[in-house]
Formats: sequence, C-alpha cells, structure tokens
Amino acid sequence: MRNAGAVCVFFLLIATSIDAAITQFKWTDCASSDPNRALQIQEITATPMPLVTPGPLVLHIKGKIAKDLTKWSLKLDIRRHTFAGSVLIPCTHDFGSCTFDGCKVLSEMTNQQNQGISTLANQVQKMLTQNNIDITCPVKSQPVSVDTFTITVPELGAVADVLADGDYTVDVRALNPDSGELFGCITFDAAIKRKCTGWLCHRKR
Repeated sequence: MRNAGAVCVFFLLIATSIDAAITQFKWTDCASSDPNRALQIQEITATPMPLVTPGPLVLHIKGKIAKDLTKWSLKLDIRRHTFAGSVLIPCTHDFGSCTFDGCKVLSEMTNQQNQGISTLANQVQKMLTQNNIDITCPVKSQPVSVDTFTITVPELGAVADVLADGDYTVDVRALNPDSGELFGCITFDAAIKRKCTGWLCHRKR
C-alpha cells in the first residue's frame, strides 16, 4: 500500500493534454454483473463539467455498502485522452494510478502538509458525517446517500501539476487487499479546466 496523500484528487482532477471536450459527467458500474457485490452504486452526478478549479463541485450519490468490510483497498486506474489515444497516468509520489489503504486514506489526506489536499479531505469528511456515512474500518453495511453536497475545490498546488486541462477516464475499484476479491467498481468520464490568467498557463496546456 502507498501513502494516500493525494487520493481524493481521483475524483476531482481528471485531465488531458488537450482542451476538455467532455461536458457531462458519465459513469458506469463496472461490477454490475455481480448482484452480491459489497459496494453498490445506483446514482452519481457531478457538476459543473468540466470542473473549473479552484471552484465548486456539486455531488449527488446514492448507493449502499451491502456487506461489512474488515479492510479494503482502493485501486485507481487513470487514463488521459490524447491525440495519440489513451495514456495511463503512472503512480508517482502517491498520485496517479495507485493503490491505497482504504481504511487510512481519508485520515492520511486530512493530515497532509499540502493545505489544499487537507482542506479537500476535511470537506469530504464533512460530507460523510452530515449524511451519516461511516467508513471507519471495520466498515459496516449501510446506505450511502448524499442528496446534494458542494465541495469547494481549492488550489491543490504542485500535486496537480502532472495533469493538464482536458478529459480523463477513471476506473475506481474497491478490493479485498488479501484475496483480490472485487467489492465494487465504477468507471467515469469527466474533465477539468484550471483557471488561467497568464500566458505561461496557456503554454502549459
């Protein structure tokens, strides 16, 4: 397992080396063939799309944790859309296509020295607490329902520099870290644009 300092960026920083073309958040349950899976998601929405950072991200989530989980791991596969095709973003300094300890990921983000990551993690924790969602291990079976919650995505600093404005496909898997059993899986397409005020920012794209 790797330190999970930047894991929440899996849901917020999705980008490519070309301008964003995706204007609507799209997702699929890639484990839907297993009706007995532990993590079941029925609805997810994320607006605006593209996400402009720093700025607001409005989330809606409906699903359930159908089984108790003693421990779990979070595996991200992040692929950038480019003119040359799909490019896997490698795991570098705990950012990119990494695997994290699901039991520790949120607490480690909260304690990050990077103020942007810490601020983001605290907002995620607030969202869970306000909606009576407890992911403390061992995780108990429970409904997962977030009617509407707005996260103010802060400036994340150097941790986000590996990504440019554009489109991504992200595969998110919850797994048994010992057996590899798939607890749940979603794949989503989304986009990001960062606020830019100088010519150097435009050259970076």
